[in-house]
Amino acid sequence: CQNLRPLPKIHAQQPYYMKIDAEKFSNVMYHLINNAQQATPDNGEVTIIFSQDIKDSLQIDIVDSGEGMSQAFIEERLFKPFDTTKGNAGMGIGAYDAKNYIEELGGNIQVRSELSKGTTFTLTLPVGT
Repeated sequence: CQNLRPLPKIHAQQPYYMKIDAEKFSNVMYHLINNAQQATPDNGEVTIIFSQDIKDSLQIDIVDSGEGMSQAFIEERLFKPFDTTKGNAGMGIGAYDAKNYIEELGGNIQVRSELSKGTTFTLTLPVGT
């Protein structure tokens, strides 16, 4: 994601360690960050924040100042496979795969978004994963 703009800013208080498939997890992160960059103007912001919550879970927030999504889109289309807003440029499986993999690890993905203001994807993963 370093070749696209805006360049993501990463905030982490400490290193976090998990036993997971690095390639699958990298694909999830790439998809979510790349989508955030595509939805955000070059002079906007994409921020990734790593933290540990009180339940001893790793929380990863991917925050953008992009175009946002309607609640109807989030509920009806975002995680639906083969449904894309990118025409021939996308297959519509990235968000679906991301959600399934995070849930397979015992975690979850939450989405908060406001049109014209941006989106936050929050991934919560058990530290013992």
